[in-house]
Amino acid sequence: MQASSLPIRQLSEVLPAPALELVGDITARLRDPAKLGEHMEQLVPTGPVEAAELDLLRGLQRVRTPLATEWAEAVDKYGAGVHRGATVDDVSFVADQPTVWQRFAADADRRGAALLPHMHGVSASELLERVSRVSDGSWMAVKGAVDRPRPYVVASDLHPDGIAPDNASWVSGHSAQAFTSRAVMNYVEPANGEVHHVAASQVPISRMVAGRHFPTDVLGGAYMGDGVANDAIAAVVGGADDAALRVIADRWSDRMVTAYRQLRPDAHPASS
Repeated sequence: MQASSLPIRQLSEVLPAPALELVGDITARLRDPAKLGEHMEQLVPTGPVEAAELDLLRGLQRVRTPLATEWAEAVDKYGAGVHRGATVDDVSFVADQPTVWQRFAADADRRGAALLPHMHGVSASELLERVSRVSDGSWMAVKGAVDRPRPYVVASDLHPDGIAPDNASWVSGHSAQAFTSRAVMNYVEPANGEVHHVAASQVPISRMVAGRHFPTDVLGGAYMGDGVANDAIAAVVGGADDAALRVIADRWSDRMVTAYRQLRPDAHPASS
């Protein structure tokens, strides 16, 4: 399924009723990602929380359907952030098909996004690219420092759909990318906020449906992606250079790693 045909789907269109019930609380909490940070203890997995998360993932695995699997795979490829090197409306892509967010940005640019007063001459595509780089650097640093095992490593009865990533689980990079992109496009075209939210919220739910992430992974990713983005957006449109943007990435990764280690002192950080 290519980005051009990737639908922005309501969860009720692709998930069976039992799955919708299992993810209902998480879906509701994703509506305002900034508020997630008010209770960091709910984003960091302790023993009892992780046991409940594993039960939820087992429930999703039991009711996983072929339609849900196909949807989750499409969202995995084209729903999260930015494909470096991809271009829009070109017959030959350097890297891959562009994501839905790159298409959103290209559409906004065709409508003259750079001319909007709050954009200060920055195009939507440039803003998405630069802010995404800040976010990617930040969540990658968190993964490396925390090194939480994936659900299927913790529990042998969990079997992810498709490829089983072997990198760390907390936070979910796809979720961070999606909510970074959501924040960027909400800044560019706030009138389309509901479409942006539906597109973004598909991603964390799809990561759980596919069995690749714990709920706290995706909630932490959404919170971090949104927060990094809002700081980086202001910096980019204000003319900040790359050094200033790296400070934002480092500040957010330090904040998340510190919270994890404080709330989960038994965790063993990566040695590298």
